[in-house]
Amino acid sequence: MIKTIILNSIAAVALVVANAGVGINCYGFLYQPKYPKVKK
Repeated sequence: MIKTIILNSIAAVALVVANAGVGINCYGFLYQPKYPKVKK
């Protein structure tokens, strides 16, 4: 049961980080379309 909680926590954190990264990349791409190096 503890293992499940830990795995769920890790998955939740990974999902949040992934969503934040995508949001930052989209914002940077839309905000500075002249600089393609923002895209990783």
